[in-house]
Amino acid sequence: MSSITKKRFTHEQVDNKWKGMKTTYKNIKDENKLTGNSPAKWESFNAMDSFMKKRSEIIPLVTCDTIEGLQFKQTTDQNLEVSTKNTDDSGSSSFFQKRKGYSNEIQKRHDEKMARFDEYLKLYKQSLELKAAMASKKNFFQSLMKLCKN
Repeated sequence: MSSITKKRFTHEQVDNKWKGMKTTYKNIKDENKLTGNSPAKWESFNAMDSFMKKRSEIIPLVTCDTIEGLQFKQTTDQNLEVSTKNTDDSGSSSFFQKRKGYSNEIQKRHDEKMARFDEYLKLYKQSLELKAAMASKKNFFQSLMKLCKN
């Protein structure tokens, strides 16, 4: 029972309210990041911001894109975001190196699979040739037996 309203709320009602408040908070947070807009107002924003601003669902700890690569975001004691790029000595993003490594592994597995398939096809072809040879020998012996009976 709520001590303020003296009403009972079900789990679903509380869950739906929380999801709605989170969505509203995220929308306002994103809207306020855009330039040229006046800041959006919501009576519960400051309370939600004090609770939610450090959560990874609001500010992702790691982001990845094709230009900047993998970026790790850390928060300091003053709640400021510090972005660090994950790069190696050559300056290229480790994301691209990992991606290239995964691509190489995938290509290696593909090549191995194709080699096995080629071996299977070779054996299958040999078995068909053997079957054809056996059939021709059988036909030869049947023809020979017919000639012997006559």
